[in-house]
Amino acid sequence: MALLCCTITICILPIAPIHASDSIVSVARTGNSTNPNNTIDASTADSTIPNNNTEASTVDSINASDIIDTSDIYSEEYFFSALPIVFSATRLAQPISETPVAMTIIDKEMIEASGAMKIADLMRLVPGMQVSNYTGDKYFVTYHGRADLYSRSLQVLVDGRSIYDPVIGGVSWIDLPLAMEDINRIEVIRGSNAAAYGSNSFSGVINIITEHPSQQHGTLVKTTISDRQTRKILARNAGTIGNLDYRITLNYDEGEGLKNRYDDSTNKWMSFRGEYNIDPSNQISFQTGFSSGTHDEGIPNHSFQIPRETNNSSSFQQIKWTHITDNNSEYSLHFFHNYKELDDTYNFQYDWEFDPVNFAGVTLPIDLTTGFSYASNRYELEFQHTLKPLPDLRMVWGAGIRHDNSKSPETLNQKSAAVRNQLHAFINTEWKPSDSIAINFGAMLEKYEGFSGLFSPRVALNYSLNQNHTLRISSSRAYRMPNVWEEQIDLQIDLVNGPPAYQLHKTIGTPNPEKIDSIELGYMATFQAVPLTLDMKLFKEKISPTINYAWDSSTNCPTCLFSSGAGNFNNDGIIKINGLEIQADLKATANTNIHAVYSYLDASGWQVSGYDSSGLPREYVDIDRVVPKETYGILASHRFDNGIQISTGFYHTGATTWLDPGDETDSYNKWDFRIAKKFNLPDSTIDVAAILHNITDSDYQEYYKENQAQREFHLQVGVEF
Repeated sequence: MALLCCTITICILPIAPIHASDSIVSVARTGNSTNPNNTIDASTADSTIPNNNTEASTVDSINASDIIDTSDIYSEEYFFSALPIVFSATRLAQPISETPVAMTIIDKEMIEASGAMKIADLMRLVPGMQVSNYTGDKYFVTYHGRADLYSRSLQVLVDGRSIYDPVIGGVSWIDLPLAMEDINRIEVIRGSNAAAYGSNSFSGVINIITEHPSQQHGTLVKTTISDRQTRKILARNAGTIGNLDYRITLNYDEGEGLKNRYDDSTNKWMSFRGEYNIDPSNQISFQTGFSSGTHDEGIPNHSFQIPRETNNSSSFQQIKWTHITDNNSEYSLHFFHNYKELDDTYNFQYDWEFDPVNFAGVTLPIDLTTGFSYASNRYELEFQHTLKPLPDLRMVWGAGIRHDNSKSPETLNQKSAAVRNQLHAFINTEWKPSDSIAINFGAMLEKYEGFSGLFSPRVALNYSLNQNHTLRISSSRAYRMPNVWEEQIDLQIDLVNGPPAYQLHKTIGTPNPEKIDSIELGYMATFQAVPLTLDMKLFKEKISPTINYAWDSSTNCPTCLFSSGAGNFNNDGIIKINGLEIQADLKATANTNIHAVYSYLDASGWQVSGYDSSGLPREYVDIDRVVPKETYGILASHRFDNGIQISTGFYHTGATTWLDPGDETDSYNKWDFRIAKKFNLPDSTIDVAAILHNITDSDYQEYYKENQAQREFHLQVGVEF
């Protein structure tokens, strides 16, 4: 029965719990007899909770006091819980039924079954999230709509490192040096989580946790080809040298984009992860990577966003030291640096129309230049301490400092770098006065240079009716700081070798941070007999003020030859969103998994999108369309006894008006199919998979009306030895 329970849990909530038959082993060689505290290291023993794919699943930050403790932190029943342990909600390890926010977990099996080619596409498995691609290879992800190209309100972490872009906001998924084959699982927090991760966690958090290198010994070579001229090859080697576990991954891909679009691309990247055990109490984790690529760019029928080629490059370095003490508390010091550079400066020709009264409608071609090039650096150092001061109280606290600098003579109209410094301190506590009650309190205090301090609190009560049914009520406040473009953009279109001709974007006055107040009521149930896990969430959100983009006809440019206004960022808007989210996981048979999601969003309020020549509002965004009413999806997979696996995913996105420069698009359905077979040879394993996306060849539109979807066929072959 224990084995059956384990299998059920893997399907229902895709991290398996710890069972008696799953002995907790130290794959990082720290939780064995050489460790007098019998603890699991947070930095190097990342792979200690068994799942259905490997002996242990990767955990970015397992705190010693969270998992095993000779002072009886958790009872034996805790480890026999049918619910998975998660880490992203509070920075403390918790059963998912005791977290203060709703969560979705995407494990390796779901990643493979989805047949997704891009990491962003996996977010279709999360209720309330929308995924869109504005070119063939460039995606963005948003939670509860309100998105333009950059989706600025969502935080994304990779092994604890924020990859949020400080200049334009959001995440450049195409530049991410990360293979889906290296991901152990993704923990998605559905709701504000600034109490744990700060300003950019305004609407939610995507925490990508990669495999510990000790679980990937050997070499993998994998290639993908498709009918869209996509070619991809990935190579990975992982092993152990003394006390060092390492993984190095290299990737190259190229391909055509969408039909009717100029968006071909090539990309290459490398990443390295090392885990070094100094002694049983001290570990160091370090990672580095770089990415470089060329991407065709341009918006169809746009006056100045002409077809052109851009060059992207990025790199990162990350190191974390973890120390476990004799009293089962843990200290860590984490530093990372992100660098990104975009080369996108170009010339174009524009037909200038003379005054028809005086010049009889004569047009004169003029040569103009503009661009969106920039380079940015982010440095962050953070200290964290996890402890258990009382038998029924656990807590984690810490503090950090961040430095951002961004240089863009074109978009900021200045040669010097824009600099932003930040200090932050946080605390998250879990108090369990009884077996059926868990109270979480967390808060983040942030001080940005030039702004007042931001205090983001959260409080939640989880009440277990019994071991299979739990209620949750939580309330939070969060803020989102304006990014560099929102705060300082000053972009002009210039005559080639001449003065400015037009003012394109200019923020007049710094927007205040966005603020969101939210309250949610959650219910989680596991039905062992079916077996089914159900997760429901009712919520209310209020965003006031908003940060939104609007065209202002009153904006003047005294130095420009022509002036007819400019786009800017402002705080004119209030949005309320009420909704329901449902997530269900069913183990239909021993080899059949079904994951289904649904969200209903009812949005109201107002948001200015245009001002007249007097500076008065004249246009408003249709809030009801900016937030899609319904999204839902289902992923089903079955593994036959002969090793063949088939899976299919069906996804629906409601009608949406994407924010500038996007279009209004109709609702659409996307249907995918995958069939795969694994061949086990004496010294190697061969995986072959055929994947069909949009199998009905529906010509739905995403983001731009010109973005016509098409059927895609992909063939993957991987050899591991």
